[in-house]
Amino acid sequence: MKKLIFSAFIATALCVSSCGKDDDNGGGSTSIKGDWYYHTVYGDYNGNGKNIRWSTPDNCAKQSYRSFSDTQMKFEWYRRDGSGCKYTPFYYDYTLSNGEIIHSIASNSPNGTKGQKMNSFKYEIKGKELILRFTNNLGIPEVDILHKKGVDYSYLDPLVGLWELTKIEAGGTTYPAGTPA
Repeated sequence: MKKLIFSAFIATALCVSSCGKDDDNGGGSTSIKGDWYYHTVYGDYNGNGKNIRWSTPDNCAKQSYRSFSDTQMKFEWYRRDGSGCKYTPFYYDYTLSNGEIIHSIASNSPNGTKGQKMNSFKYEIKGKELILRFTNNLGIPEVDILHKKGVDYSYLDPLVGLWELTKIEAGGTTYPAGTPA
């Protein structure tokens, strides 16, 4: 009987262990190939080096994505321009080496200087999220967290992430965030 219980315990441990390995990448592919949309960004978007923080993309940036094929990364970039969004795509030839994306502007890129080498990105795919770390063109460290198109991210804990204070309630009165006390 002890052998039977011990065998059942080992079988359960192996099952839980193997299920845990699948959960590390959400049971999905960890391939970098595909379309990746911006979820959260750590950087400075005022360009003054003083407002470095975690933020969610604005309505223009939410349209931006990086598309990886075998040898080319397309950055379909939308940025705020006055009251609208300006589309400025860049295409890069890239290789992966030791957790880095090494890239230069491709000959078919609609923008940029063809052949120009860019700063490399450190990258990792963790829990089905693509995490890019690099120094932006202003010399400021940036971290981009991207989600792959068509992948279910409902398994992520909704309480973990960026929270924004929108109102304050005090003494029975509600104040919008940023209101002097």
